[in-house]
Amino acid sequence: MDNKKLASLLFPNVKGVDYYENKYKKRELKEGAYVTRFAPSPTGYVHMGNILQAILDYTLAKQTSGVSIVRVEDTDDKRKVDNAVDVMLSTLKQYNLNFDEGVVASNKSIGEYGPYYQSERKDIYQSYAKQLVEKGLAYPCFCTMDDEQQIRESQIKELGEHALTGYYGKWRKCNNLTIEEIENNLKANKPFTIKFKSQAKSLDDKIEGEDVTRGKLSMQRWFKDEVILKSDGQAVYHLAHIVDDYLMGVNLVVRGSEWLSTYPLHIDLLNALKINHPKYLHNLLLCKIENGSKIKISKRKHPECLMSFYEELGYPMEAVRDYMYTLLNSNFEDWRNANPTADINEFKVTFNKINAGEVMLDTAKIDNISKNVISLMTAEEVYNKFLEYTRKYDNELFDFVNKNKKYVTGFLAIDRGGVKPRKDLCKISEIKDKYHYFFNAPKVDFSTLNLDNKIIKTVLSEYVKIFDIKDDKETWWNKIKTLAETLNFATDNKAYKADPTKFNGNISTLANIIRLSLTGETQSVDMYGIMQVLGNAEVIQRLTNAI
Repeated sequence: MDNKKLASLLFPNVKGVDYYENKYKKRELKEGAYVTRFAPSPTGYVHMGNILQAILDYTLAKQTSGVSIVRVEDTDDKRKVDNAVDVMLSTLKQYNLNFDEGVVASNKSIGEYGPYYQSERKDIYQSYAKQLVEKGLAYPCFCTMDDEQQIRESQIKELGEHALTGYYGKWRKCNNLTIEEIENNLKANKPFTIKFKSQAKSLDDKIEGEDVTRGKLSMQRWFKDEVILKSDGQAVYHLAHIVDDYLMGVNLVVRGSEWLSTYPLHIDLLNALKINHPKYLHNLLLCKIENGSKIKISKRKHPECLMSFYEELGYPMEAVRDYMYTLLNSNFEDWRNANPTADINEFKVTFNKINAGEVMLDTAKIDNISKNVISLMTAEEVYNKFLEYTRKYDNELFDFVNKNKKYVTGFLAIDRGGVKPRKDLCKISEIKDKYHYFFNAPKVDFSTLNLDNKIIKTVLSEYVKIFDIKDDKETWWNKIKTLAETLNFATDNKAYKADPTKFNGNISTLANIIRLSLTGETQSVDMYGIMQVLGNAEVIQRLTNAI
């Protein structure tokens, strides 16, 4: 077979690889600098696996004074989703992942190594496929889907139901076509793919590779011939990412661990194209327990792996980001505990601490992290997040929050700050329900106190007489104690525990009568702070209504 003639027949108008290798100059980098790429497919919603990878790509490049790239792998027309690129870019921006180069908007790219959409790089891929054909390492395959199905059925019939199915051995139907047969097929306009010939000599053939977190790898060599160009002339991932990474100067490939199984194929392709191997980092696999079994997280089945899930519930970005860092680097949690208010960019991601295996998605842990994160925010910061949340998800409430900043910030400030700030919020969406009494006068049910209504009415009637919004906190509390003693509520807890029957209750009981009147709850943030925010007229009105 004259492979050069075959290559010219298949790709008559394709530039040689020299053209592209001269066009895309080698990057000038500092020693140890990483060039990374985040290469999402616009095939659906943004999930946590996407952002975990993006964090590693962005951070490892930034830490080493390298370059981070956004490249869109959009060669699968059937699975494209409208606006997926815009949503992805918006999510990156939301998490402060400001990449250096590549796609910055659905219709805009920056950088000298584009196009950054794979759909626009078909000619480039065909140049490298042509080179493989010239070397006798790839060939055209004219098999239809029916042909492929017959091959699978034949393999299962001959080798059993667990047979390795695919294009190999005597089932390589198109591998031995003559150039005349190929010419006739082309003249007949028969569609064809380009397949890369397996370099394996047997099923036991091994190939050596390396992963920066897993170390040296010895894996079974890829045994089947695989499609590298589809019938429309567009490359599949196996060829496209290798060519793109090479021409864009990517020297560290971060990708999901699901690609580890095809790593041997990629090693053979790199060697066949005589391309220097970049470093590979196969990232963690997100799992969860379902029905007592560990399963891989699916963006189609498990909403908790979607980034929109956390946004819609009002988890602060900072909390979700901190949680993702605990998944990525095993020492992050200790660092964060020691540096609770530090900028996350001060944390250094290190290869030896990267979690390379399976990790469990733990929403309870996200809740705990989120409570800590929100507790450390200022009232102004929480207000701004609340404002943005309601702008997106509650237009009516947004109008109120927007017009009453001082009031809303006031109640968000209660018990905030100090050595032990309150940790009653894990989601911004909870503000409306947890602090409902700041938005509307509550419905009050005194039955939970198990007290005679006459006692309750007396407490409230006497408290209205002594209430003064201008009292400082100490004066206010002293008035509460005096009122308790006057109305036979114990101010000495030891005395109350010794004989509760001697009293109407203790001072906490009396305080809860007032608290219920104001909030409808027996537990709340600091009651003095509540009254200061509600103001004199509203406090008097609620006490009067309760009476």
